[in-house]
Order: sequence, then structure tokens, then C-alpha cells
Amino acid sequence: MPRIALRQAAFVSRHRCSTALALAAWVLLSLPGCRSGADRNGNSHGTWLQLYSGGPQTLKQTLLIDTAHILLTSFYDRIWLRVEYSEPLTQMEHVSGPVSAVEFQDDVDCSNLLVRDLQFREVGLKGQVVGDSVVPAPVWVAASSHPAFSSLITIVCLRLSALHPPRGA
Repeated sequence: MPRIALRQAAFVSRHRCSTALALAAWVLLSLPGCRSGADRNGNSHGTWLQLYSGGPQTLKQTLLIDTAHILLTSFYDRIWLRVEYSEPLTQMEHVSGPVSAVEFQDDVDCSNLLVRDLQFREVGLKGQVVGDSVVPAPVWVAASSHPAFSSLITIVCLRLSALHPPRGA
């Protein structure tokens, strides 16, 4: 199995959320939840906006979107999402240490519910990158069949729609 597929499978196994959790996350969209953060190189930048927080007691997860690095285009949005874990992940392959967060860059077409994976980064306990993968040949896939976005597309698109007017307007 290719390295990207292994990372995506590991990510998915930790990020499935039920319909109830997705609904709870939708409610959280209306609450302020911005905070400053560091970029993938440890440099202070813009704002990470919390989209969701929850999960099993043993592995609570917080989903954030990097509002300082959203590229809005006529047809899709390029975004960085970050999942932070309450406890570091120590059993991940292809990384050089414990993982406190996973960041992933994707193109999202909310009108057609399509997603294109671009890059994955695992972040260590001190904010350093401990694993990094660029998708060699990104392709658009239906969000409903994407392992992570099948449960996140509604949450992400609701937030993105609040950042810019509807396309074609």
C-alpha cells in the first residue's frame, strides 16, 4: 500500500465521527473559537478556527481550519485543516516521533461536494514536523467516498460559505 494511502488510512481510523457528532460540530460553527497558532514551520501566523471538539474519552480530537491560509477561487477553496489530539499518537508509521496533531491540505469544491488531497503533515510535541507527505498526483474524488471528508464536508463547507459569498453571485 502506498505511503499516502497508509497515512490516510491511519488518519481515517482516528477521525470517523457519527452523525450526532457532525451535528454537534455544526452547532459549534456559530460559536467563536479563534486562536492564534504557529504555522507548519513553527512561525506565528493568523488564526486557527475551531470547527469541532470531541471524540472518545481516550482520544479527544479538536478540528481546526487555518483561516490565514485559505485560498478562495471561483471553483474551489484550498484549505489547511488540523486535528489536535488530547494524547500524543505514538504508533504512527513513517514519522520520527510522537504526533500531537495532523495537518492536511486539500482543495474543496463545496458546490459539487468534491475533495482533492494535496499534502499531509504530522506535528510533534514541540510543534516540529515529524512526518510530511505530498500527494504525487492529486485527483478530485466525491467527498462521500473520501475516508475523512465523508463526515467533515458539511462542517467545512458551512464555515467556508461564511467566509465568502456564494459563487456566481
